[in-house]
Amino acid sequence: MTLQDRLRQFMQNNQVSQGQVSKGADVSHTAISQWLQNKYVGNVDNLEHKIVAYLERELGKQTIDALERVLANTATTKRILNLLSSVHLACEDGLLYGNAGMGKTTALRYYAAQHPDVVLIEAMPTYTPAVVLKTIAKKIGVSVSGSLNDMNEAILAKLNDSGRMIIVDEAENLSTKSLEILRRLHDIAGVGLVLAGMPRLLSNLMGRHGELAQLHSRIGQTLDLPDRVADEELAEIGRVTLPQVSDTLLKNMVKRANGSPRRLWKIMYHCDRWSKQHSEPINADMVQAIDDMLLKN
Repeated sequence: MTLQDRLRQFMQNNQVSQGQVSKGADVSHTAISQWLQNKYVGNVDNLEHKIVAYLERELGKQTIDALERVLANTATTKRILNLLSSVHLACEDGLLYGNAGMGKTTALRYYAAQHPDVVLIEAMPTYTPAVVLKTIAKKIGVSVSGSLNDMNEAILAKLNDSGRMIIVDEAENLSTKSLEILRRLHDIAGVGLVLAGMPRLLSNLMGRHGELAQLHSRIGQTLDLPDRVADEELAEIGRVTLPQVSDTLLKNMVKRANGSPRRLWKIMYHCDRWSKQHSEPINADMVQAIDDMLLKN
């Protein structure tokens, strides 16, 4: 089977487009198309080297089933979900903050998946007010054409008295103006609003010169997560994620997680992958090796 045939078979079996191959292999769409038709006149060896690397990477992903992230019904999870539900039903403002790796994002994604009327935004440092508005517009099916004011008015019309909720994860990345836009959406449309992020989000909500005092004063419910999650909760996460692991080995993982659900997940994920790659059960040596590989908290 030629390399062209291998790529065609991979694309057909996995419903992958030439555009996706182009992006994954870091070559132009035109080059892929011409090469598949034996019409490519560029550096064929270099192109095929990239395609081989792409196929090996993508096929390698398929040989091992990735460990599924399961939301454990821990005390911390319940507190987060209760806050979200309460703010959602009352259409209030809510604030959720805590250090990285405490399980905020996992719980927020779970809640949004269970409630299709929730608009979940995972903010990036590059999010300008315009990007925030466009992101909300796309998620609720509003046109992003026209001026920002037109878009804002269309969003308000769609959300007004809808009972929906906007959740912004990593909200500490948003500018003062972006936070003010969210406040106005909440005030005028009457939707719930939850801002979630790192502890510095709390100080950001006042603005540098107190210009967000109105938003800060409207926060109805607040949840400040602890700096570390109790070992009992981490053990529960481990039991639902890797039920085949012994209590002794799980206790070893929990100890090395040092109160961090994210670190525990990384330990479990890499141990599970190693176990599947080498066809051997997870053991203490494996846990030790993975722990040594990870950055310390």
